[in-house]
Parts: sequence; structure tokens; C-alpha cells
Amino acid sequence: MAKIDRDAIKALAKQHNIALYSAKMILKEKWTLDYALSLEKPVFNQGVRWLLSAKKKKWVMAFRTFDQGTVVGKLLKVRKFNNLILARGRLRYLEKIDTAYIYNSRNHRLLPDYIKRDPFVADTKEKPAYKPSDRRKVDLSAVKEQASVRLTLYSGEIMEGVVAWMTDFDLELRMDRYLSVLVFKHAICDAVEKEFPRFKMPIRKRPDRPSF
Repeated sequence: MAKIDRDAIKALAKQHNIALYSAKMILKEKWTLDYALSLEKPVFNQGVRWLLSAKKKKWVMAFRTFDQGTVVGKLLKVRKFNNLILARGRLRYLEKIDTAYIYNSRNHRLLPDYIKRDPFVADTKEKPAYKPSDRRKVDLSAVKEQASVRLTLYSGEIMEGVVAWMTDFDLELRMDRYLSVLVFKHAICDAVEKEFPRFKMPIRKRPDRPSF
């Protein structure tokens, strides 16, 4: 079968308000439009609730992507495969498969104190495949609720913290008492147990409200 044109995928996705991967599967005649539309209904797990909470509070969130760096914007819609955000006055759909992790943008300056970089991973420019069966198998047995872990992401970041909760798709990693990020499981290329008996004591005052 001939290679599907990228512009055709984008046009179909925009026309029917569906994910790029869904549009690609439709053009390949592997999915019907009705099936693709049904997938746009959000799964109300803990990860979706985490995002909906940020949307309700109108927080400006930072989305660490594989190809576009960090995109900052307000969440307008949470969907199964992507999120609609308002970034610099423009509406943008960010595919979840293209996103490594999400956090409250007001913590942006704090993250360098908590995140290290693995140059060997970052320089490979590798990222997870769209199709789960095509992705490299990663042992996530160390990732359990209330477990202390060290995660290495395809984007090159190394994070350490406590897993507050996890679903089949994502998890919340708390790196100190008031700083946490939503990490997508597809972004993890290595996970190991880490001695982390308690949160790093923050040097700042407690904020008026909890932050992501």
C-alpha cells in the first residue's frame, strides 16, 4: 500500500476532530470513521481526572514533547489520544503519544533541581512508536503505587520520586511534597527502584494550593 500523505492525515483529523493516529488508520482502511470517533470518548481514570482538575482550575500547564520541546498552554479539552490546548493564542492538539510528561508551568524553574539528563538517551532521538506492538519492551515492574523509583525517559530526562498512583497509561510522580508531574508510560525507557525514603524537603514556603 502506498505511503499515506502526512497532510492528508492532518486534514482528516482536523475535519472530524480525531487523533492523527486514528486518521492514519482510517486512510489505511483498517478502521472505520465510527470506530475512530468512539475512541475520542475519554477514559475517566486517575490520569484523566488529574488533567481535568488542571483544566477546571485554569492552570497553565507545560507539555514536554519529543519533537517540539516544551509547549505551554491552558487545557481546553482532554481526549483519549490527545489534548486540546490554547498556546500563545492558538488552538493546538497535542498527541499524547508525542508527549513525555506534563506539569504545572509555574514549577518550570524548579524542575532543573530535580531532573538530570542522560546524554546517551537524549542523543539517540528515539521516541515510542504509535503502535504499542511496535514499541520496545520495557520492564516496568518497579513502577508500583507508593514505590520509590528512578525513571529514564526517551526524551533524556532522569526523574526520581514516589509513584502516587498509576493507570495503564500514565502515573503521577511526586518529586517533593508540592511538586509532581504526570508521566506517560510510553515515554519510559527504563525504571528501577530507588532509595527514596521521603520527599525532598522544599526550601520554599508551602503554596496556597497544591501544585502539579
